[in-house]
Amino acid sequence: DYQERLAALKCYVNREGHARVHMYHIESGCNLGTWVQTRRMIYQQGKLAPERIRQLEAVPGWSWAPLEADYQEGLAALKLFVNREGHARVPWSHTEGDFRLGGWVSNRRAEYRRDKLAPERIKQLQALPGWIWAHWRPTTRRAWLH
Repeated sequence: DYQERLAALKCYVNREGHARVHMYHIESGCNLGTWVQTRRMIYQQGKLAPERIRQLEAVPGWSWAPLEADYQEGLAALKLFVNREGHARVPWSHTEGDFRLGGWVSNRRAEYRRDKLAPERIKQLQALPGWIWAHWRPTTRRAWLH
C-alpha cells in the first residue's frame, strides 16, 4: 500500500514537475493529497520510519514544509528582481522565470494587511530596497494594495 502510493506520488511529480500535491487530489485511485499530508504530519511527530523518510526525500521537489519552501522560492525570486531592477515594486503580472512573482508579492501584502504575516517575514521584506506595503498606481492617484 505504501509503495503504491509512493509510486503514485512519483508519477504525479513526473507529470506536474513538483511535489506540492493538493489535499484532495486523487491519483491512481488513491487520495494522494491526504496521504502526502499525513506523511508530513507523521514526520513532524517523529514517527516516520527512517527508510520512508529517505524514500520521500528522494522524490524530486519533495519538502517536509512546502509552504515554507514556497515562501523561500518567492523571496529568492524577489531578491533577483530587486538586484536587477533596484526596487521591490513588482508589477502584478510579472513573472521571474516561471514563478509568478507579482502574485506572490500581492499575496504577501494581503497577508500583512490581514495581520497574518510573521514578524520575521515582515523584516525580510522591509529590508529589501524599495519595498512598500502599498502599491501606488500613478494614473489614478489611488493606492492599490497588492
